[in-house]
Amino acid sequence: MGAVTSYTFNTVGANHTISASFAIDTYTITASAGSNGAISPSGATVVNCGANQSFTISPAPCYHVADVLVDGSSVGAVTSYTLNSVDANHTISASFAIDTYTITASAGSNGSISSPGATVVNCGASQSYTITPNSCYHIVDVLVDGSSVGAVSSYTFNTVGANHTISASFAIDTYTLTASAGPNGSLAVGCHGRELRRQPELLDLAGALLPHRGRAGRRRRRWARSSSYTFNSVGANHTIAASFAIDTYPITASAEAHGAISPSGVTAVDCGAGQSYTITPDPCWRVDDVLVDGASVGAVTSYSFTSVAAAHTIHASFTLQTVTITASAGTQRLDLTRGRGAHPVRRRPGVHDHAGSLLPRRGRAGRRRLGGPGDRLRALPT
Repeated sequence: MGAVTSYTFNTVGANHTISASFAIDTYTITASAGSNGAISPSGATVVNCGANQSFTISPAPCYHVADVLVDGSSVGAVTSYTLNSVDANHTISASFAIDTYTITASAGSNGSISSPGATVVNCGASQSYTITPNSCYHIVDVLVDGSSVGAVSSYTFNTVGANHTISASFAIDTYTLTASAGPNGSLAVGCHGRELRRQPELLDLAGALLPHRGRAGRRRRRWARSSSYTFNSVGANHTIAASFAIDTYPITASAEAHGAISPSGVTAVDCGAGQSYTITPDPCWRVDDVLVDGASVGAVTSYSFTSVAAAHTIHASFTLQTVTITASAGTQRLDLTRGRGAHPVRRRPGVHDHAGSLLPRRGRAGRRRLGGPGDRLRALPT
């Protein structure tokens, strides 16, 4: 009659028998795995109702379980799973992903490494690095996982199976600069140049003198105090030699009309030395003033510069010698005669004339001073 769950005897007219047999319910669990791994058991597994069924998920080498889905829902990246008290059909599937590792690359200053920072590398793969120093620098060392592999310019991680680090350090290229200096000076070696003191005569790399613009715009083969020379973009060994000459400073001497200064013109004086000058007025003239570097030192007839350490000027001016006239008159007035006419002079009581016919004229500070030859002083009636 089949696996019926009910049966009815209709219009019973005889004896009958009815018997029933039973079998346990079973359910199918379908297991599958993606590439690079396996699940066991795989395929369709018939499980008795109420029974349990376990599965093992195994990734291939260099791979790991990415996820396990039971009846379409994730149960995580588990490596085993058990269906308990099975009372329905089920599915289980596993997926896998390749293992990855991080290689962290870094470079110190004055150089670089290709693919700096963190690089994700698949398990079993290879990863290469190129180390490049800046211009004028070289590789000092390369450390892989903290251990030196030498001053290499490239490095390859083969069959990567773990995290790694790689770092590179650099140092500047160095060259020898051989410096020498003669007497009366020094040559100080600096980081970016060579300082030469007291006007050196500097030789270039071929042994020739290097010219320098001197005073008065002339080309000279001496450098000014605290000169320097810089080797730019050094890429080889070099030599530099300096010789020295004493500094000289110009003293410019000049004199106005009616006198002279000796020596005159421009005199070159050695640094630290002295220089004396004599100022001589013409007859009937005297020194009016002497200016040194624009400042008056008085009406001197000689002047000396000592311990000269800079350029200087000295300038002399002259004035006509004069004699003071003291004149007196009663009720008369005095006239000054200069050949072109008379110039009245007001009467000054108590003033006496001791100069004869010499002409008085107004001098500095309001005093009356002698005039030139041919001038006369005469009294006129009032």
